[in-house]
Amino acid sequence: GQLLIEKRDYERASLALREALTIREQSGYTREVPEVARSLGMALMEIGRREEASDLWRQTLEIARQAQNTEGVAITIIAMSRYESVSDKDLLLAVESARYLGNVDMEWSAFQALTKNAVDAGLIDQAIFFGKQAINTLQKVRADNTTLDKATQKSFLKRNEDSYKSLADLLFAQGRLLEGQQVLAMLKESEYFDF
Repeated sequence: GQLLIEKRDYERASLALREALTIREQSGYTREVPEVARSLGMALMEIGRREEASDLWRQTLEIARQAQNTEGVAITIIAMSRYESVSDKDLLLAVESARYLGNVDMEWSAFQALTKNAVDAGLIDQAIFFGKQAINTLQKVRADNTTLDKATQKSFLKRNEDSYKSLADLLFAQGRLLEGQQVLAMLKESEYFDF
């Protein structure tokens, strides 16, 4: 199903993921349910079945909470945050879970969602704070990945450059030019190492 999502064949992905979800539920592999439900919900959202996706995520979230599946709760909260409003309280729980699990991608995603929530609420200082946390998380990943080949490093940076640019834009809008330039310098850092 995930491969079909990457190919943007959301209709077939939703069918395959629905089947995978049913198999996991019937066979007792409940720890994997949130991961499959996350992908299924994303596919459903992409084909316009928003209510179905939202219901699925809410059910999955409740099941994960009852099972005390910390990772499942965090995965579901972050998936939901990409398409609908999620409380800061839930997103901070996702950050805490991600840190406990050592999952920096999940941590970054939660901070990105917190940044978006703050921007949407007009809380720019709070958005900047969470945006900085997101960038710090990305910088940790970059520091840990210095042994990877240059193409992989560039691919990682390309996938995440919007985070750097969005934070820089927030800082510039607040007249914090030096900080904005520092964020953009972090983005450009890797280009200097290529020479």
